[in-house]
Amino acid sequence: MSVHIAFVSSPDLRRHSEHLIHQVETGTQEPLADLMIKTINTFTDEILRVFFIDLIDLLHLNPLLARVIHGSVATIKTTIHGVSRSIIHRLDNRQLLPLADYMGSVMLTAPDTSGDPTPYVGFPLNEATQIRLQNLMHVMRRDDPKLHEPELAAVLNEITDRALDVYMLTPLELLKLGLIMRKATEGGVSVVRGAIHLIIRRVLPDLDGAQLLAVANHLGGLVLADGKPYREH
Repeated sequence: MSVHIAFVSSPDLRRHSEHLIHQVETGTQEPLADLMIKTINTFTDEILRVFFIDLIDLLHLNPLLARVIHGSVATIKTTIHGVSRSIIHRLDNRQLLPLADYMGSVMLTAPDTSGDPTPYVGFPLNEATQIRLQNLMHVMRRDDPKLHEPELAAVLNEITDRALDVYMLTPLELLKLGLIMRKATEGGVSVVRGAIHLIIRRVLPDLDGAQLLAVANHLGGLVLADGKPYREH
């Protein structure tokens, strides 16, 4: 059984994604760069919301920490939106086909509590990380969660790094960019990775035990055990 880190896709995101894939597959002559940019940016915004913005509401952070997260997320969003806009506008529909196909592999469908199919976005979680997360949640519920803050930071970094690989680096590799453009985009990804690590490094030490456990539970709540890819990649 494949296990994913996943979140429920908004109707807009699923609609944009399915429309993009359909247009590419049917060989439309209409330029698709704007639709691709809109879809990528919506992906980005929803990923940032799930991993960071939702936590502000969940943890009731003090205003200073909330500003730290909002500021870092704004930097990440600006970087990704800028990179996608500068790259994708240069590409024709044929060059966008591998990226559209790949996006189908991170679109998932899983039953909700009523058994109805629900759209998700996610990526496979390897067995070692899955076990590590399960063990972490177990000991944090049993012990003082503050004792396990370093392990929580490590797991959170590991999962967010994997998300960057899936949602940014792999798509960039599929676009077959030239050397200069590839270096520029890799630099953008590096900025994003640094900003994410900064959020984790600055915020977690200031959280109390209950807040740290809430972060772990939020992360555990993203584990999806029965998601089926919209398209096998």
